Amino acid sequence: MKAMAKSGKQKKLSLAHERKAAIMFYWILTPIVAFSVFLTFLSSYKAYPYPSSYLLLFCAAIQISGWAIGLAAAKKMKQRTLELLAKNRKIREMQERLIMSVADLVESKDSFTGQHVQRTARYVESICDKMLEMGAYPDELNEHTAAVMKKAAPLHDMGKIKISPSILEKPGKLSDEEFAIIKMHPIWGEEIIKKTFAGIEDEEFTKCALAMALTHHEKWDGSGYPNHLKETQIPLCGRIMAAADVLDALLTVRPYKRAFTIDETMNIFADNAGKQFDPLVAEAVLEIEDKITMIQLDTMNDYTMQEDAEQAG
Repeated sequence: MKAMAKSGKQKKLSLAHERKAAIMFYWILTPIVAFSVFLTFLSSYKAYPYPSSYLLLFCAAIQISGWAIGLAAAKKMKQRTLELLAKNRKIREMQERLIMSVADLVESKDSFTGQHVQRTARYVESICDKMLEMGAYPDELNEHTAAVMKKAAPLHDMGKIKISPSILEKPGKLSDEEFAIIKMHPIWGEEIIKKTFAGIEDEEFTKCALAMALTHHEKWDGSGYPNHLKETQIPLCGRIMAAADVLDALLTVRPYKRAFTIDETMNIFADNAGKQFDPLVAEAVLEIEDKITMIQLDTMNDYTMQEDAEQAG
């Protein structure tokens, strides 16, 4: 990925040099064309000793050559720009596939949370869309930041890669020592993302991914972990990620619990608005109940189709 990022930067520099050369060319060409027009003007008043017809031909030749060279340069720049955009798009797609692959690798350690990263990313997207519609946090939330949150969401549980499956999949209540290990995964996740993606992905994405990993278990009232942040001390992306994470935890079967119904889940969010959850985030969740149900059904169908394909293979 570092090589891809370096290649993209080199292409941008090359294109910048080409643009600079074209600008310099026009700075040189413009005075020449202006001078030729001035000579043509003089020749029309016979103020210049050479025959006007030759001057006109000379000026026309300069201008036509300039236009031809300018058009060729513009065409080349357009082609180079299109090539650069296509390569950048391909790099972004490869980076996004790598992000999902890394997230799937973490998820594969826990057989009870299949497709967790896909669902939570869709929950984040839906919550953001509703909050945009509500006009919530206009200084922090817009279409661009919402897209960054959705992209970063699959990395929120990165720290779980350091936790033994025997703890992640343990049926029943965890011991105090085991729960202490679980509570370390936000810190480990932040460390892994910082080492893995810093300098490869853009700064805004990395900052959001780090915040989501570190703060998605913090609570509005300060009773969460690992740093007991409260209210807006928790970054907005962390507050939204926390809601999406709890949504999926409630609605799916885990080793220690049954799956809650959508009605039970909505009641939990209503009861915990302003306690566990940011009130505006909780309000958005309650407003998208139908969308949440649809996401559940879609991922269940995708999972069933994937299992059928694996069995058929």
